[in-house]
Amino acid sequence: MKARYLQEPNWKLARSIYKKLSEEFHILTGAYGIVLSKRQKLMLDHLILGIDEVDKSIDEIQSFELREEVTQSLLRFLRDQEEHWNNPLKTTSLSKNMFILKKITQELKIENRFCDAVSEIFKYTEQKRHVLDEDNLIELVMLEGKATAELPLSLMSVESNHPFGKFFIQLCTLMGVADLIVDARSDFKSNYISLKPKMGLYVKLNLILIKEGILVFWNFPRKFSFLLYCIRFSWLLITSKD
Repeated sequence: MKARYLQEPNWKLARSIYKKLSEEFHILTGAYGIVLSKRQKLMLDHLILGIDEVDKSIDEIQSFELREEVTQSLLRFLRDQEEHWNNPLKTTSLSKNMFILKKITQELKIENRFCDAVSEIFKYTEQKRHVLDEDNLIELVMLEGKATAELPLSLMSVESNHPFGKFFIQLCTLMGVADLIVDARSDFKSNYISLKPKMGLYVKLNLILIKEGILVFWNFPRKFSFLLYCIRFSWLLITSKD
């Protein structure tokens, strides 16, 4: 059973920053004495691929009703309330990734924790499309990042109050802030957010990134390796076009 559904990941269609996240994840876990088995690493890789593909697919849907239909259908499938995932986005690759994630959560018996986090992510992502207040938008971005952190933590059986769990939640929250700094204009043009970004938004985002980033950096056990890690990811985030 295990060997049949969990195969080597295919990074060809994934964004380069996601592949980089997989390649250097050990830098983060190693600092906290966490060593992933080969099987755990495969599970995390498929999670990264699944998140990437679902994000891209749902972002392209312009209709709120259709987005709601697709996300709720996916949640029912992951919770094993429906045997098949039937929706307009059902491509071969996407269906395969969702099937693998469902099998992973069932094998690890983390369906509730995993699906609760997915539900939160969908909720905050949708709310981001409609808010017109800068502070509300920033709050939703940070909540979305916090919920996203729960997905890999659940696969690793790491609780959110564990030292690595606390660190990783803070990191994912800041990654969401950094991502908005880079993509706010394109997100507005693509209707992913309704708030037209102005200087005030960028000032607030950068202040959060600097203030909270210093705290995350200061508390990380291996500061120099984390500094290099952040520089590489910042450069890739800025220069990546995929």
